[in-house]
Amino acid sequence: MSPVQLRAFLLAVLLFVSYPAHPQSEDLLQRARTLNVQVLHLFREDKFKEALPLALEALELREKALGPDAPEVASSLNNLASIHDALGEYPKAIPLYERALVLKERHFGPDHPEVGNVAASLAWALDTVGDQARARSFYERVLDIREKTVGAEHPDTAIALNNLAHLLDILGEYRKALPLYERALAVNEKALGPGHPETANSLNNLAGVLASLADLRDALPLYDRALRVLEKSLGAEHPKVAITLNNLAQLKRTMGEFQEAQALLERSVSIREKTLGPEHPDTALGINNLAGLYDALGEYDRSRPLYERALGILEKSLGSEHPLVATCLANLASVFSFLGDYEAAKAYLDRSRYALAAS
Repeated sequence: MSPVQLRAFLLAVLLFVSYPAHPQSEDLLQRARTLNVQVLHLFREDKFKEALPLALEALELREKALGPDAPEVASSLNNLASIHDALGEYPKAIPLYERALVLKERHFGPDHPEVGNVAASLAWALDTVGDQARARSFYERVLDIREKTVGAEHPDTAIALNNLAHLLDILGEYRKALPLYERALAVNEKALGPGHPETANSLNNLAGVLASLADLRDALPLYDRALRVLEKSLGAEHPKVAITLNNLAQLKRTMGEFQEAQALLERSVSIREKTLGPEHPDTALGINNLAGLYDALGEYDRSRPLYERALGILEKSLGSEHPLVATCLANLASVFSFLGDYEAAKAYLDRSRYALAAS
């Protein structure tokens, strides 16, 4: 998964006009409305674990009062999925998003903005668990919906451009991703201004694809500018600052500036542990990257425990057959090989190959 994360969670608590209901059903719906207000408040405070049981109860109440196919049920499904998503529990989020999408399409039509919002969330979750083929079709659909409904120069269209480009980036299709990132940056600078966080995201993404194309000189000032914008607009301890620090560190490592890279990675991991928690997949990615730097410096006794910690987090959150798990296993195999423990190296390499074949 790319460290760049652009999709905002849609927590739809605004209610539709309720169907005529039995008094008992109206009591259930009122309770669901109250719960949704509480869920939104907790979500905005990043208290996702506290929000989870309330969102589940709200869904169950609406299903009981209105049946499984009501539009309000679709909103509750999306809310619950968004919370699982925020917790890094993507396999739990995906079926909820899928069901919400079917209901939104049924009630609003295939090109409605709400359909696009749920499709975008589903695409990102699929992308994160390694199902790039399905994710790509949804990203392309979201871009089409956004261009039809809000226009080519709207910030929401820029997000859709960024997300599709991000997937192409992961697939190594850098030349296809580049013009999408450039277009997204132009839209955000015009619509939101040069100091907006979304403009910084676009700068970050464009720098990343330039780095992948070995255009390091052009990438570096874009990362620097993105970091300044995010620190000023969101604060120095925000997860998006951690993403940019991580990306800048990888560039510095490629340029051979290992000390600077280490300081950036350590700060990035610290922010993620504080804001996302020590068991979040993005925290694991930061730990894995820090371990990789120690690898490059030949400090295998420092990299091994970090890789092991990252592996534990990724297996727990993404499953044992995820491509990122396979990568982490391969990293550990390399470390044990350098340490002369060839039996352990072979065991990790075999597990990596199995995970990769199953993903």
